[in-house]
Amino acid sequence: FFFEVGSLASPYRLMTSIADQFNDDDNQKQVIIVKVAILGDSQIGKTTLMVKYIEDKFDEEFIETLGLNVMEKSFELKNCIANLSIYDLGGQRQFAELMPTALETTKAVIFAFNLVQKHSLISVKKWYKDARKLNKVFKAILVGTKYDLFEQKDNAYKADIAKMARGYAENMHAPLIMCSSKTSVHVKQVFTIVLGSVFQIKVKSKQKHDFEDEPLLEYDVILRKKDKKDKKKKKDDDGKKKKKKKKKDKASKKKKKDDKSADDKSSDSETESESEAEDEKSDD
Repeated sequence: FFFEVGSLASPYRLMTSIADQFNDDDNQKQVIIVKVAILGDSQIGKTTLMVKYIEDKFDEEFIETLGLNVMEKSFELKNCIANLSIYDLGGQRQFAELMPTALETTKAVIFAFNLVQKHSLISVKKWYKDARKLNKVFKAILVGTKYDLFEQKDNAYKADIAKMARGYAENMHAPLIMCSSKTSVHVKQVFTIVLGSVFQIKVKSKQKHDFEDEPLLEYDVILRKKDKKDKKKKKDDDGKKKKKKKKKDKASKKKKKDDKSADDKSSDSETESESEAEDEKSDD
């Protein structure tokens, strides 16, 4: 095999110089590198999806990826510049040895399958398990490609694939997106949701749930994670407050106890003094 890093990146690279964008040093924002991998069987449209997003070009005659392709794109967020590096791994199992390179420090993984090839969806389970062995923290996104062909299928087929894909997405704790590079359906949304998952930022795209008439776009899992995170933070804050109050109450009780002990000692001392005085008076 060979390691084909950057073979597509050179003609399509959209990396722009931060210095060119910001002439005033005071206005420069922090640059954050976001590494994303795309995994899935061969010839299901992974490279096509990546190039469509980066260059807004569609070519059905793309040569099958041999090894690993890397493409990059920079864009501005509210508080930083995001440098998105997309690693597209060839779908042939002979390239599995390159998976550690694709997944090292990766923040999100797009698990892609062809909506009109059921076996490519079934393969996602193995891709996911293999990826998790190498990276325990990435955010997973499940993406069905070639929606332009899927929408021509009968409702029974659509229902079968939608049910299976939703089950996989739930088990992976991943958003589910159906897209088409050919007709530009949900291509940008795929990567918007990637960033939403990584940065926990609000996704403005309207969710779609009717698989018979529209491409699915479901990302409730991101919202649930954010709610869970907020609840955990509130729970931690409440725990800290209770702990602080308990510590304060304990200190207050100790102080009262010490004060009482001091008063008792003072009272005993006074009693002893009075007793000694009475004894001296008796001796006289």
